[in-house]
Amino acid sequence: MAEGGTAVRGAVPHPVVYTLTEVGNLLAVCAPALCVGVAAFLLAARSALPRWLRVFSVVAGVCGVLAPFYFTYMLFVLWTVVAGVTLVVAGRRAPAPVHVETAPSRA
Repeated sequence: MAEGGTAVRGAVPHPVVYTLTEVGNLLAVCAPALCVGVAAFLLAARSALPRWLRVFSVVAGVCGVLAPFYFTYMLFVLWTVVAGVTLVVAGRRAPAPVHVETAPSRA
């Protein structure tokens, strides 16, 4: 009962504290995983990623949506690291936009 200390130990039954702790964990971990999992689906469907990263994004999206089952969460976290590093490295390699000067118009 580390959440509330001695004040909680006597007044609130242990199952209530446990339930509230589990609800807090689900809100803190699984809700963001659900949102990012849906974003992974969209990224895989609508962006120009390498094929392996699109397939990995779909799998990670499923794992993010299923994050409350815990065993899928680690693969989801692995995808966030791999996709983040891949996108940062690809962003550094992207050529800078070419500035094209146009002739002034004669009006």
